[in-house]
Amino acid sequence: RWDRELHADVRRFIALRRDHAVLRRGDYVALDTTETTYAYARHSDDEAVVVALNVGEAPAVVEMKVDGVSAEGTTLSDAWGGDVVTVQDGRLRVEVPPLDARVLIRG
Repeated sequence: RWDRELHADVRRFIALRRDHAVLRRGDYVALDTTETTYAYARHSDDEAVVVALNVGEAPAVVEMKVDGVSAEGTTLSDAWGGDVVTVQDGRLRVEVPPLDARVLIRG
């Protein structure tokens, strides 16, 4: 019996990787780690993708330094939610729901 929600999520991640070459070939940078969150980026000159994961049971605010990934004032768009986040003081700040992820794209 299929877990349709999981199947839809996997298809969404496969499409994201297919549509953004940086996820296959970009430079990898770990940005932030806590007990329940992890954030990383894959980036190139043309594009950047920042992923923030929350394995905790409560929403988490992830604040990460993005020097070398995205310049001051750069905006990144949520891959699925349409929200826009701006680099301020060399940092990105995002809220991540429990047991979920945010995927932010520049480029």
